[in-house]
Parts: sequence; C-alpha cells; structure tokens
Amino acid sequence: MKAHQTFPDREVTEKIIAAFTREALPRARKKGAIKHDEQVRILRDELSAAGFHVYQPGKPGMTNRAKRIGTYKIDLVVDHTYAIIVKFTKTVPYSHRIRLKGALQSMELPTGFIFNFGYSEKIIYRVDVEDPKGAD
Repeated sequence: MKAHQTFPDREVTEKIIAAFTREALPRARKKGAIKHDEQVRILRDELSAAGFHVYQPGKPGMTNRAKRIGTYKIDLVVDHTYAIIVKFTKTVPYSHRIRLKGALQSMELPTGFIFNFGYSEKIIYRVDVEDPKGAD
C-alpha cells in the first residue's frame, strides 16, 4: 500500500503509545492529576524517559513553532515528527481530530495523537495527514 509507506515508523508510534498507556496514564490516575499542565508534564517526562526528544511548542527557547496553530493548541511535539494533544474528557469529538489534521498540515508534520487522560472508552486517537478518511 502506497499510503502506508508514507506513515511514520510503526515501531516508533507503538513506543509513543506505550509511554502513554503503560506509564503516563497510570501515573497520572494514581496521582489524581486532572490538571492539564500536570498531565502534559507527566507525558513529557515519560516520553523523554523512553528516549524521545520532546518539546512544548511556544515555550521559551522554542521559536520554530507556535503553540497555537489557528485556534488549536498543540501540547507536545515528539522528535520533530509527531504532534500530541492532551485531553481529559469523556469523549473527543470528531471535529477535534479534523482540527488536529489541519494543525499537522500547517506544521508540516505527518502524524498526531490525541491522548485522553479521562475515563472513556477510547483514550487514543491517531491522525495521519495522508489518511484519506481524515482521522480515525
């Protein structure tokens, strides 16, 4: 499949997802961390511990990317390739996934994730710029 070849490395995305599901999510829930900044910090720490280069767009010293892309806020960028948005909600509306896709196109990044720290059925959403469906 041609489209699959353009997606980032599966092993890397699995490692990012594992840092969230196996490390950051249980740690945040154990601490009762419901504040957005705390969730982002926990996830950033776990991704860094897994060997990724992680930064928060718009933070001091990060001049190459804006924190807000249009009206959408990107929480973390991993290895200059993956954008991550952190949520704490029961559901993530489809419109958020479509807006993430637009942000990815603006930032020229191939893949993004929405990680939901909330107690919901689905906690991970992956969005690929070249996915013709738009977002999962």
